[in-house]
Amino acid sequence: MTVMKRIITCFICLVSCSAALLSSSPSDEPALRHVTEIGIPYFKNYSPKEHGGDVQNWAIAQDERGVMYFGNNSGVLEYDGVSWRLIPVKTGSVVRALALAVDGRIYVGAQSTIGFLAPDAIGQLQYVSLLDSIPLEARDFVEIAKVYATKSGVYFQAFDRLFLWSNGRMRLWRPDHPFHISFVVNDVLYIRQPGVGLLQMAGDSLQLIHDGEKFSELRIYMMLPFGDNKILIGTREQGLFVYDGVKALPFPTEIDAFLLENQLYHGVTLANGEVALATLRGGVAIIDRSGRLQLLLDKDAGLQDNNVWLLASDAQQGLWLALNNGIARVETPSPLALFDERSGLRGSVESTLRHRGTLYVATHQGVFYLKPAVVSPRSPAISRAAFQPIRGIAEQCWALLSAGETLLAATHAGVYQIEGAQARLLRESAGHSYALYRSKKDTTLIYVGLENGLALLRFNPKTRQWSEAGEVNGVEVEVRDMAETANGILWLGTRSQGYLRVDLSDGLAHPPIQIFDRRHGLPEDYGWASLIALTGREVFATSKGLLRFDEKAQRFLPDTTFGAIYADSAHSTGEAAVDHNDNLWLQSGSGTAQQLGVAVRQPNGSYVWQYSPFARLSDFTIWDIYCEREETLMGVGNTWIGGPEGLVRYDAAAQKDYAVNFSALLRRVITVNGDSVLFGGAGLNEDALTMASPLPYLNNSLRFEFSASSYDNESVNRFQYYLENFDKGWSAWTKETKKDYTNISEGRYRFHVRAKNAYDHVSAEAVYSFKILPPWYRNWWAYLIYLSLAGFGVYGLIKYRTQQLVQRSRALEEIVQQRTEKVRQQTEELETLDDIVKKINREVDLENVLRSLLDQGLKLFPQAEKASVLLYDANSGLFKFAAAAGYDLARMKDIAFTPAQLAQRYTTGSEQVGEGVYIVRNLQNLYEENTASPAGPISVLVMTAVRQGQTEAYLIFDNLSSPDAFSQSDAHKLSRFRSHAVSAIIKAEILQELQEKNIEIIKTQEQLIMQEKLASLGSLTAGIAHEIKNPLNFVNNFAVLSVELAQELKEEIEQQESKIDSRAVTAITELLQTLQQNAQKINEHGKRADSIVRGMLQHSRAESGDRENTDLTALLRQAVSLAYHGMRAQENGFNVTLEEDYDASAGTIEVVPQDVSRVFLNLINNANYAVLQKRKAWEGKTTQEGGGYIPTLTVRTKNLGDKVEIRIRDNGTGIPQSVKDKIFNPFFTTKPPGQGTGLGLSISYDIIQKHRGEMRVETEEGNFTEFIITLPKTASNKS
Repeated sequence: MTVMKRIITCFICLVSCSAALLSSSPSDEPALRHVTEIGIPYFKNYSPKEHGGDVQNWAIAQDERGVMYFGNNSGVLEYDGVSWRLIPVKTGSVVRALALAVDGRIYVGAQSTIGFLAPDAIGQLQYVSLLDSIPLEARDFVEIAKVYATKSGVYFQAFDRLFLWSNGRMRLWRPDHPFHISFVVNDVLYIRQPGVGLLQMAGDSLQLIHDGEKFSELRIYMMLPFGDNKILIGTREQGLFVYDGVKALPFPTEIDAFLLENQLYHGVTLANGEVALATLRGGVAIIDRSGRLQLLLDKDAGLQDNNVWLLASDAQQGLWLALNNGIARVETPSPLALFDERSGLRGSVESTLRHRGTLYVATHQGVFYLKPAVVSPRSPAISRAAFQPIRGIAEQCWALLSAGETLLAATHAGVYQIEGAQARLLRESAGHSYALYRSKKDTTLIYVGLENGLALLRFNPKTRQWSEAGEVNGVEVEVRDMAETANGILWLGTRSQGYLRVDLSDGLAHPPIQIFDRRHGLPEDYGWASLIALTGREVFATSKGLLRFDEKAQRFLPDTTFGAIYADSAHSTGEAAVDHNDNLWLQSGSGTAQQLGVAVRQPNGSYVWQYSPFARLSDFTIWDIYCEREETLMGVGNTWIGGPEGLVRYDAAAQKDYAVNFSALLRRVITVNGDSVLFGGAGLNEDALTMASPLPYLNNSLRFEFSASSYDNESVNRFQYYLENFDKGWSAWTKETKKDYTNISEGRYRFHVRAKNAYDHVSAEAVYSFKILPPWYRNWWAYLIYLSLAGFGVYGLIKYRTQQLVQRSRALEEIVQQRTEKVRQQTEELETLDDIVKKINREVDLENVLRSLLDQGLKLFPQAEKASVLLYDANSGLFKFAAAAGYDLARMKDIAFTPAQLAQRYTTGSEQVGEGVYIVRNLQNLYEENTASPAGPISVLVMTAVRQGQTEAYLIFDNLSSPDAFSQSDAHKLSRFRSHAVSAIIKAEILQELQEKNIEIIKTQEQLIMQEKLASLGSLTAGIAHEIKNPLNFVNNFAVLSVELAQELKEEIEQQESKIDSRAVTAITELLQTLQQNAQKINEHGKRADSIVRGMLQHSRAESGDRENTDLTALLRQAVSLAYHGMRAQENGFNVTLEEDYDASAGTIEVVPQDVSRVFLNLINNANYAVLQKRKAWEGKTTQEGGGYIPTLTVRTKNLGDKVEIRIRDNGTGIPQSVKDKIFNPFFTTKPPGQGTGLGLSISYDIIQKHRGEMRVETEEGNFTEFIITLPKTASNKS
């Protein structure tokens, strides 16, 4: 009975496991078997039609230059990355084996012959036979199966004998029994002998290795080095073994059954340590060192044949396959793998997402999930990773979203919920549903971007279902992208309609919506408005680069975080994503040239771009980038890149060297007519090939053909070339692989060529030297004939005289032509001058007139490289730069010259050509313009503008390279131009003076009106203040007495407490305390009212004293000291950094000292208060949070001639723009109640007005406030 129960239990378990496997959903993983997401690598098939040989290929080798060679039924195929060539070996001889030896030669093993490849006299590779080195009786072998190059020499293995070519001598071994196949591992020759076992070459004899007899009946097809002195052995009958020098033990893999079924035939170790295994029926399988399958490449994946004879790795780590039908090359190891229709994925990819361990892809034909490959060591069949469709969706799908246990898809019909392999419609829409976004602030909310709006889905925790929650009013755009800020504000990206910002904190009915377009800094051509959510901020990707949003300015500004090129409006951005390390993945480019790169975040917060890993995708259209943030079947950090061509997986863990050196190859040099080959592409010294003999002049038109030994996507290789003594420099990069030169003169030349591969890595140069002889008529014997002809003197004299007459006639014709041309040029010059004058006269503003003068002047004198205008400043008596072209005017604003300095520089000793026009050469440098020319101008053309006998302006044209840049003709041209230029300058100056006078009159009127208002207000204020003063004194005095009486009464009650009921004592005490507090409040507010009254009296009072000459610097220093110590007394620990800059030339000014000192004290006290409040607000913050604040007060004076300017600046809290215009109003204050009367700035403004001065404020909220006061030096001066 017990036995029966066990049987039944086992049966039930078996059935349950089978049912589970058969009914597994996309998220389930089959147990007990290795599951992988194996894609298809990038590879290329070379068909027989393409390479030009027979269909079958047996061997592969690569020479030191990187050229590939293949053993073919028709001979040796040679491939250089551009073209194929067939090198015949022997009529009808099949080439079975190839090897590169240390002497740089390719050795060949074929049917009935052995030999090597060597260049002939002009560098064309030929087959050279070694049969003559073999004894006659040993030449009857059928074919060579293998060729190996070792330190001992080159082995040629036939099935009935073994040859060794070493030091120009051939050695021979004949076995008692035929050989099978040989191998070389770690420079040791191994060979299997059926019935005996595995032998190795030891000295001069073949000896059986330890445990070698195990392979007497097991056919070996692969031996590879495998770690520490171990060898991996592949057999046909029992799979793989690991031999440690003593014992050969089985090496189980998960593809054992596959190898037995498909017949292992060859293997090779790859650069990353993985092993590629060739089979006769199943293509190529790649396993890692633990025997796990990494890659399968067969006909189902696009390989043109499953019968693989041989594998070989090239210098670029690519894997070459010699096929029974053609040749192939696989880019492996590589981080890139492709999934397309061969993998079951149909339609253009729009979105990729991993949900609960399964990868889902949304395309234009529905939603698909990736069913991983299933590999079992007991099954010969490998189930390739393939995409399966989700049932229930058959329309365009745009986006996927994983919301907890739920997967949602946005489609043409609406939003679907995907459960397992089935989908159901959750929300139907009339138009497309384009985007999905789950709120981070409220995770029960999902936003749905619609064709013309924004909808919401809400999660019900009780039913655990998502349901429709309405649409947002006011959003009527096509929403393609979304991002949420930390405070829950939603950014919306649209297609061609800019960005929207929506605040849903108060509901959906009428949410605040901001629309941002070109008025806010977005480009004219919006393009796709995408959002990139980095940690703590959003980046906006547009057709004109990356932007950031300035909240204060409410504008989009270029974001230079990722480099200036990505903030350039000419650099468009496309798809973008952010991975788990906050690295930015971005498709970008200029025009049609797009590239994918990743900005890798550095520890200091900067970014470094990487492009090489994705150069292979240069022709892949990218619509989606998905960076995985969790561990998957293929590891952490995989990135999926989708588009119309399918889906590409990027595995960052798969390392590849993108800077492998390769060679630029000069493959052939021929005459352009093609009838002669001068160089065939091969030579012993590839760095400096030299033509053996000079070329006759008749062959002076040559074609150079070149290639590059970089085979990853070799069609995008580019080349640069130049011919010494012919070209001026390197050509532009081009995909052309040949260059023709015609009519090359006699002489010596060197042709240079270099290559750039798909990863932008540049090769070394290939150089070819040659010489072309002169034509026969420039040889020595030709000159001898010319000398003989000189004897015909009379004929020569007549001919010479005739030539003289002809030359004179031509000279006269040239003179006539020159003068005619001069008249034409003068006419054109007058027309140009007239046009320039019209353009200048259209300008009325001085700045525009000067700019127009420079622009038109540079057109008139193209040899002028830079130009500037110096104007006379009557206030300072100096000439200053007012306009410049080619110079940085901002750097020249503080440069000034005296009239004498300019006269010495430009007029004294210069060549005067006409009135006010000078040519200056080799002048002394008086100023520098380092960014333009450290040495200064070499030649100058100068024009002066004179008004009423006073030089008002200098117009200067500079040339920085030639002392003779300007001629007399240029000076006369400037003379004709001068009168118009002077008139334009004077007209503009007069207009500017009129405008300044008009402004001054308006300001004077405003001051008079203000003084009248202030006088009226002062009279009214004085009356009110006198009437209020006495009652207010009574209120204050009796409030103080009330406080004292309440305190005395309280003390009296405490003394009589034992005689009074305790409840009455408590009640009376509370009443007295309330009365005392009320009286204190009355006293406190009475004092503030008294302060206001005193301020009103000061406000209404006329000047409090007589004006006197006062040392302004001393007055300011006194005010600074008083304000600082006053604040220190109020606030313990207060400190401020003081920056003082007093102009010593300011001297004394005529003011009322006590009034002006009051102004300075008011302003400095306010500044101290502002920096104190900011310091308190920033206390406890770190430097990253804005801490490290240093309170600073700056006081400056500046002499302005008849006026003095005073600037008092603090880096405190600043003044909001909303109250800036109110700060001079009486009783207006921003301080808390009780801390300010609001009269300080009003009184200060009144005092400055009474001194006929000006007072204004410049401020930026949160950063600084600066008061600027301008006072006349004497009472008679007006501001």
